[in-house]
Amino acid sequence: MKPSGPLTRRVPLKPGKGLQPSRKRMRQGKSTGAPTKAENARMRDAKFGLCIPCLVWARAGHMPETDVMEGGDYDHKKSGNLRRGHAFGYCACLWHHRRHPGDGWTFAAMRAHFGPSLLDGSRLFHDTYGDDDSLIQLQTELLGTA
Repeated sequence: MKPSGPLTRRVPLKPGKGLQPSRKRMRQGKSTGAPTKAENARMRDAKFGLCIPCLVWARAGHMPETDVMEGGDYDHKKSGNLRRGHAFGYCACLWHHRRHPGDGWTFAAMRAHFGPSLLDGSRLFHDTYGDDDSLIQLQTELLGTA
């Protein structure tokens, strides 16, 4: 279809209203809403459970299972820098989640005994313990909510 002439607006613009950038700020917030009761229960139970990367490291024979840390942070996993949801996460001790060595431990000693931290590099972490989905699956199995 060939244009018959210049483009014109059907409804003229109001005075002072042109094509100006919006002055409204984008909504700030998290990429996921408030957790449901079931998701809250999962996060609470996981935080007081075993550290999943420690457990994988111990099952691979690198340390005794009695040394697996109990309690820690609930590590929410992301996809494209957006949280996948509150059900997509697992317990990670302070070493594996935020690279905080335990009292009296050096970074080298922690890494030798407990394995690499997430802050040592994502690729190294996932090569050592498995991808996020396998860690989430192990957490789900331990909680018995499969």
